[in-house]
Amino acid sequence: MSRKAPREFFATVMGEVYTLHFVPSFKHAKHYTGWAAEGKVPRRVVSHALGRGANLTKQQIEAGGTWVVADVKPGTHDRETQLKERGASRRCRVCKAQRAVESGRITPEQAMEQWASASVYERGLLRQLFGLEPEAKPDLPPAKAFRPRPAPKPATPEQLAEMDVLVDELCRQWRAELEEQSPSPKAQADSEHEWEMEAG
Repeated sequence: MSRKAPREFFATVMGEVYTLHFVPSFKHAKHYTGWAAEGKVPRRVVSHALGRGANLTKQQIEAGGTWVVADVKPGTHDRETQLKERGASRRCRVCKAQRAVESGRITPEQAMEQWASASVYERGLLRQLFGLEPEAKPDLPPAKAFRPRPAPKPATPEQLAEMDVLVDELCRQWRAELEEQSPSPKAQADSEHEWEMEAG
């Protein structure tokens, strides 16, 4: 869906309003709130990451920053505008979790439970924000030694002669089948003569 469509069109279209929590903050900005068609938030976030989204996220990337997807809720383009006007800190799940951890209401581990389905990359950022050590990388099984298959041996003159005989026999059988399927010139001429007699 084009972002250049008339504003009145987006005002009535239900989509998803998403909030990005910047890591670290960019100048005065801690968040970015945007709108995407339903089910298109991942595509929109990738667009931001490639520098083809909003100017603010492009500047955040260029400054070496990144973000966590803090929230995604159903809403129209007008709902996105309303949320932008109110500011994101009070509704951002990451900010709420940070405040809860700092006040001792929950532990960092409890805060991380909210993002059980987050990507490994986002979980790494969140662990950093909540003051946790990076997750230990799983032990990988040792790699097996690569053994290339031996190169096939070239065919011997005897094998080549045998293959030629086989190909010739197959061709002879195919020709015989074709001749059986198509009528002989004499049978075809007889058929045409019979048709002319009936027509006359």
